[in-house]
Amino acid sequence: FYNKHTKVVLSSPSERDALLEHFEDMTMRYSTHEDKNEYEQRTVLHTFDDFEFRGNSFIAPADIFLEGVGLLNLQDVMGRPLPVTITVRDRSQPETCKKCGHSYQRHFHDEKCWERQPYTVVVHDEDMEA
Repeated sequence: FYNKHTKVVLSSPSERDALLEHFEDMTMRYSTHEDKNEYEQRTVLHTFDDFEFRGNSFIAPADIFLEGVGLLNLQDVMGRPLPVTITVRDRSQPETCKKCGHSYQRHFHDEKCWERQPYTVVVHDEDMEA
């Protein structure tokens, strides 16, 4: 489960190498079917370390994804012509909600909303009446 998906355009070999220095090919186990306990081993670029790239902070774990292709390994990235737009998926919090696009400051989605309503309670003390 990844919270944030950041699109990154790699325009030169030096930019590509600067990003890839944070990743390494790892053989990981991935589910092949959500409803069954079926898995396969795949080699993908992955990191377990937090890092920064172009002023963005990324919180591990993170991997590299390409639309229409899926998760990438080092050979996949190195074999792509530049420029290429990839997505870094990590655990940092996005700045806006994926559901509605609003900021997370004072933000929630729920079926009920509590509001403060003024009310008056009359207390009658019979001992004070006389």
